[in-house]
Amino acid sequence: MMKKYLLYIILGTLLMSCQIKQKTYQLPHIPEKIKQPSERAQYLAKHYWDLYNLSSIDSIANHDTEKAWVNFCYVLNKIPLAEGRDLVKEFFDTRSMSQKNYLYLVGLAEKYLYYQDSPTHNEELYISTLESVVNNPSLKEIEKVRYKYLLENAKRNRAGTKAINFQYTTESSKTGDLYGIKAKYTLLFFNNPGCQECQKLALSIKSSIIINDLKSQNELIILAFHPDNDIEEWKMHLKEFPSQWIVGYDAKQTLLRNEVYDLSFIPTLYLLDENKEVILKNVSLNEIEQWFIAHSK
Repeated sequence: MMKKYLLYIILGTLLMSCQIKQKTYQLPHIPEKIKQPSERAQYLAKHYWDLYNLSSIDSIANHDTEKAWVNFCYVLNKIPLAEGRDLVKEFFDTRSMSQKNYLYLVGLAEKYLYYQDSPTHNEELYISTLESVVNNPSLKEIEKVRYKYLLENAKRNRAGTKAINFQYTTESSKTGDLYGIKAKYTLLFFNNPGCQECQKLALSIKSSIIINDLKSQNELIILAFHPDNDIEEWKMHLKEFPSQWIVGYDAKQTLLRNEVYDLSFIPTLYLLDENKEVILKNVSLNEIEQWFIAHSK
């Protein structure tokens, strides 16, 4: 009798497991013959959604979907960018799902690929998402307006292109421009006065050993730039910046008026090379430090 009872429990557990598999995410099996971590990551990224039914309302309603998406973004960041972009495009172009589910997933892409504070932030992958959205024939043009705007913003000053020049004015009313800064590297630090996150980031930059080493070798110049017009308040916070930094504001309000830079998030950091080509855009200080470590002699 006990054996029969245990058999019922086991069968019931298996049945429940089968039902759960319809709603919860499962990782695909990576063949054992694939040994290299980079190749395993590529296989996982390519087959990541094989066992998950994204066309199901139930699967989207389940919180498991968001967790699965976060991990997908993490894996995408571990493979070559070109492959990651192709997989993101394929994901949004070829999967059959309701508009509600589609826009939900587009929202997750924004949250985890576009937002600066996301640990899986990758604007290049988000550009692939936006390109798919604006070319989606199932969406009305009015539904695409915001995504077209985000795409235009994301494509400005993207990594690998030359940063758009702009003029800055210092406290003493002296003017200069970005292209006039002569250094191997330029760190653009867009900030607002009184912004707590800006103050925290300024402190982190000031205490960064890597940044200070580059500055001491005259390889890096920091331009702390205020893009708004509350100049009196800006002057009240000037003591927060070291005298060795270039600290300026936008007297003509060019950046905000013409939307020359994507300043959706403040503070924002850009790293430029000596030709003012963008190396990193909208990234954390840690990402900049890691880039310098990876590219040190």
